[in-house]
Amino acid sequence: MSYAQIGIAQAAFPIVLFLCQITAGRIADLYSHKWCNVSGNLLAAAAYFAYANAESFYSVVLAECAIGVGLAFSEGADTALQRHYASRVARSAVAADDLFAQVSVRIAKLRQGGRCFAYLIGGWAVVSQPRLAICLVGVVFTIAAAVVLCVPNIHQTQRRAGEVLRSIKHEGRDTIAYVRSTWQHGPLRWRMLAMAICVQVPAAIMMVLFTQLLIAAGAPDFVVGISWIAFIASCWAGAHIPGFKRVARQTPLWHYTCLCAVFAMSTVWLVFGVNLWCVLLLLGLGVVIGWTDAIAGPVVLKALQDKENVATVMSVHRTIEAIVASIAFLVTGFVSTSGPRNGVLVCLVMFVLVASIIWFKLRRHG
Repeated sequence: MSYAQIGIAQAAFPIVLFLCQITAGRIADLYSHKWCNVSGNLLAAAAYFAYANAESFYSVVLAECAIGVGLAFSEGADTALQRHYASRVARSAVAADDLFAQVSVRIAKLRQGGRCFAYLIGGWAVVSQPRLAICLVGVVFTIAAAVVLCVPNIHQTQRRAGEVLRSIKHEGRDTIAYVRSTWQHGPLRWRMLAMAICVQVPAAIMMVLFTQLLIAAGAPDFVVGISWIAFIASCWAGAHIPGFKRVARQTPLWHYTCLCAVFAMSTVWLVFGVNLWCVLLLLGLGVVIGWTDAIAGPVVLKALQDKENVATVMSVHRTIEAIVASIAFLVTGFVSTSGPRNGVLVCLVMFVLVASIIWFKLRRHG
């Protein structure tokens, strides 16, 4: 494939995911969290297996689109499944929030630990058999679908399956109205934005600039590889922080303040010069990403009064994350053409300005 075709193929996945995210979350809330999650995982698994055997540009694009649709359905329902089980097991709303927060931390630990393992195994597979690496991802989604099949379907559906075709027009209008009301809800809006920038701005620096900064600091190739493993391990370590009881009892504003402080301390050193020790401080960004991953769901949903539409709200949150990620990656990429340090400096300034506004809004709305 040409470079243009590669770019189109890679763009297909995030575009389809962005377009389907909110719709998939709404369908999960209206009909079934469990079966939306299962169908999304199975579709993603089939798409990855097809991707591994793709021989043409069009088959690759089709596989990327199918992966986007599959992940939109599975991601739109997974947090809702966890929240509903917490509500069923707990004896009160406060206990349900606490249990959901604990479960979110445990899942974040497993997710980040799994990424460490996948990075090691996947790195070997990519070098030896690239198609095998893609197939392994499909196997993971197949296992995930099988696990969810064993979970009882406790979600009380708001619509019957026979009403799907008859209510498409009305549900589309209701979905737009619900998304608008979600965005207009001050506490929800600012919590979603806070969690989005705490993940996506550090991710933009890591993905676009981390390797360049290591090379600029004179790091040999093996140090670059080890540093990436250390970064993923730091994400895993960050996911453990909200698990401590004293930390878990703190307010969302306290968590957000700590995340902003760690981000600033991890990047401000690069303003004074690039060397190996300063670059390694960027591992603090991994802590920020892992920490945010563990608390994002509980922080956002604690401001939600309507617990029947969890999947829709989390889909809105992930759509906001996608928009923030696009802006962060574009700004970082364009500015970094004049030097990686300039990219970090612009990200730091942009983060401080936006984070300050969000901090005052969180303090006001809670």
